[in-house]
Amino acid sequence: RPTDRARTSARDSTRGVRRGGRREARGASRSDADPCPAASLDAVVTIRNYHDLKNPAEALAELRRVLKPGGILDIADSRTTAGRDEPTHRIAEDVIVREVTAAGFSLAGVSQMLSNPKDDYTRVYWDARWIVDQSCLKFTR
Repeated sequence: RPTDRARTSARDSTRGVRRGGRREARGASRSDADPCPAASLDAVVTIRNYHDLKNPAEALAELRRVLKPGGILDIADSRTTAGRDEPTHRIAEDVIVREVTAAGFSLAGVSQMLSNPKDDYTRVYWDARWIVDQSCLKFTR
């Protein structure tokens, strides 16, 4: 349970908006879903969903808006060798870095903790989730 000093916020685009245990309407937009105030979050973490963004610039602009100056954006996603591979739900690390830095973030770190050189990049994440090679990137606002 959040205290006065700590507050959690999460949005799961497949399940609606959750705020401090309260559930909002599915698919609600910033204008009708009790939006996060500007510069109110210390960190945002996105795991295995960045590759699905249809409009990364718009999503990144919103993340930049809600993050405090110096705030952290962590992205972990299934890696491919080049571009976006929609059939296998993968994205190349350089695509993520290019898009996120173009949105005004700075690359602060790259971790190999989720990398797997045995991945052949041909299978969908859910078919290969125990061996999939993943990018793990840290950006700052």
